[in-house]
Amino acid sequence: MNPDVLFQICNTVAMTGWVALLASPLLPKLSDRVASIVIPVLLSVAYTGSVLAFWSGAEGGFSTLADVMKLFTKPEIVLAGWVHYLAFDLFVGAWEVRAARRLASLSALAGLAAAGHARADPDHLAVRG
Repeated sequence: MNPDVLFQICNTVAMTGWVALLASPLLPKLSDRVASIVIPVLLSVAYTGSVLAFWSGAEGGFSTLADVMKLFTKPEIVLAGWVHYLAFDLFVGAWEVRAARRLASLSALAGLAAAGHARADPDHLAVRG
């Protein structure tokens, strides 16, 4: 398949994951599954397929900056690197959303615990004359 077409497909798939993260407050379980598992796995499969299909014909390597620059002159290898970035970035973004959700929940619980006495004892809030 044409690298430009794969690029467009992978970008659209990754953007779907980011949209799922935006919906996280409304659909946290679905968002977690889609953005943490389903889409990163799909992108990882695309990455692995790209590496297996195109790596052997690529010049360059990772031992020097010049070798890396030579490696990334082949569009198929650049595509593989980009898809790797998309998968990893979405995976980390989903982790950050889950962590923020947990921290916000803990903050809310701490606030409720601090205010718990006042909420539990209505006479405490009564104005006494």
